[in-house]
Amino acid sequence: MSAALLQIENLRVHFPVKQGFLRGGQAGVVKAVDGVSLDVAAGEVLGLVGESGCGKSTLARSVVRLVQPTAGAIRFEGQDLAGRGGGALRALRPRLQMIFQDPYASLNPRRSVYDTLAEPLLVHGVVPRNAVAAEVKRLMEQVGLAGRFIRKYPHEFSGGQRQRIAIARALALRPKLVLADEPVSALDVSVQAQILNLLQELCREMGLTMILISHDLSVVRHMAHRIAVMYLGKIVELGPGHDVFRTPLHPYTRALVSAVPRTDPEAEHARKRILLEGDPPSPLNPPAGCAFHPRCPWAAPECRRGLPPLAVHTADRRAACIRLETLPGQAPSATTPA
Repeated sequence: MSAALLQIENLRVHFPVKQGFLRGGQAGVVKAVDGVSLDVAAGEVLGLVGESGCGKSTLARSVVRLVQPTAGAIRFEGQDLAGRGGGALRALRPRLQMIFQDPYASLNPRRSVYDTLAEPLLVHGVVPRNAVAAEVKRLMEQVGLAGRFIRKYPHEFSGGQRQRIAIARALALRPKLVLADEPVSALDVSVQAQILNLLQELCREMGLTMILISHDLSVVRHMAHRIAVMYLGKIVELGPGHDVFRTPLHPYTRALVSAVPRTDPEAEHARKRILLEGDPPSPLNPPAGCAFHPRCPWAAPECRRGLPPLAVHTADRRAACIRLETLPGQAPSATTPA
């Protein structure tokens, strides 16, 4: 890994909620992403985890500008994405690609595999027109599918095969950064490992940088160099993957890690679940102070008053909790805010 390829600074994505018969009034604002800052190094796989509805997908979509950011900065290779549009944004798009969650919805059922993979090659002029067919076959073989299937349609493939085609489409423009939004959650368990192994192999062979989004920590456990844990639009913990699993800092991360089954029977028997009560608060009306305090087993009165910053606890660990010193178990000492 080297210098930061992607820099996100204080990113906010807010959606107004309309009301009234003609939807002319505004009832409030949904703070889907609320002040997120992240750096992703070239060649790194960053795992972004959290419950459904915490803002993970909105964050990814704002990076590729499928969603317009409300505020903040997004820099890719030092170039501002948030302020770009039209031809300037289109010129950068080939280097930023996204793999969507549902391969049944992300592929056009009326278009053959050849048409799906050939379109980006032709639009961006990646290869000469007379070499498109050969490049489409190469892409199919790169993701483990036979080139002879390029004239088939999406309904003729299984879910895992469709996701491989979606991955091939993302790789067609030879990107530097790929955002994989729950790439295996719509697939059978038996197929999930195959797709994850494929993504890992492609990252290694092509030197890809990836943001792997999931609500399941076990999915990103063996792939991610670092893990960012998201809750209600904010990053609450950030650190190396193995450290986050071994010594989670934030109470929410501890609850997530405690829910991951162990392969060792003795470790599984000794595993103690941290059960969270209630549902996540609404992003339309988040609680004051720490957003996690209504569900936190260790919440104190001060958690309701102040918004905890994502503070540096060691050289490579950050967590947004003002009570780490008094929580049970090990936790490094907090130092300065990030």
